[in-house]
Amino acid sequence: MQLKYFFLLCFMISTVGLTGQQHFEFEVTDTDGNTQNLYQDYLNDGKTVVIKLFFVACPPCNSIAKDFQAKYVEWGEGQHDVQFMEVTTSSGDNNADVIGYKNKHGITFPSISQDGGAGDVSGQYKSGFFGTYWGTPSFAIIAPDGSTDYGPGSLSSLDDAIAATGAQKPGEEVQNTIVNLNLSWTKDQPGDINDLEVMLQSADGGPQYDIMTISEGTLSFEYPSDLIPELIDPILTIEYNGSSDVTRGVSASDITVLRKHVLDLDPFQSDEKLMASDVNGDGKVSSIDIITLRKVILGFDLLFPNSVKSYTPDQNNIPVMQDPGAEIDINVKMIKMGDLN
Repeated sequence: MQLKYFFLLCFMISTVGLTGQQHFEFEVTDTDGNTQNLYQDYLNDGKTVVIKLFFVACPPCNSIAKDFQAKYVEWGEGQHDVQFMEVTTSSGDNNADVIGYKNKHGITFPSISQDGGAGDVSGQYKSGFFGTYWGTPSFAIIAPDGSTDYGPGSLSSLDDAIAATGAQKPGEEVQNTIVNLNLSWTKDQPGDINDLEVMLQSADGGPQYDIMTISEGTLSFEYPSDLIPELIDPILTIEYNGSSDVTRGVSASDITVLRKHVLDLDPFQSDEKLMASDVNGDGKVSSIDIITLRKVILGFDLLFPNSVKSYTPDQNNIPVMQDPGAEIDINVKMIKMGDLN
């Protein structure tokens, strides 16, 4: 009985790990003779990979083996969003040993013995690459972008850890979030909607998805959807690219207002006016903006310098929070640059 509790404690401790660490690439050969490449075969195709570290003679590994196999079946047996794999940590586990273990427990997912290069993989986990290694069984859940959750607390918590990578069990209904981008414009002077570029992407970069194209010219869209996959920390970026309306609503009286602010005679009291005043795009309001605005009004310059647009959103790089089945509103005001009255 004490031995049983000892192994249970070892299992629970082994679940403490580091979340978010980027996984290393590997190429191994499973007991069926098939080559397994982590990124090439799985992650690059958008699959999540679940790795169990075990060894053949490990008592708690044997006790959970059938339940782990059942999880593999629940998640589609490698035919959908997730692939399972097990890697031995014992230098004595050869192909014959691992095959015997698989047959004993009815395991059908890929298994890697020392003959197939398991040591190169398990050695990374043992080295502390993902944090402290406490023993077997341990689990690593690897998202398609390579980020890794090492050591979920139990078999029951595997579902949540796998789902957190964006994977879905076969047959689960996808509940999308409806995102409404509500725009208002300075003094109700709307720019050309066709000059508006609205993109969705992960905060750390990667592919961009053109909302104006996906949503057929409207500013409401579903996320995720067939056209927009689930992203890590998605953000909306907004840019106005029109060039024919630079002087819309802008006149000599705006220069007077701007001069009073610069001379501290009548300083602006709103963030909107401060944003609209920075027509040279240097992040501050100064006499240079007065000169810039005058040149545009007089027609010496047809555009604001430094890629300053005719309209600028009052917020950008806006996080999009997923709320399955719900409808969320994002309110943005497009500020007409140079219009200060």
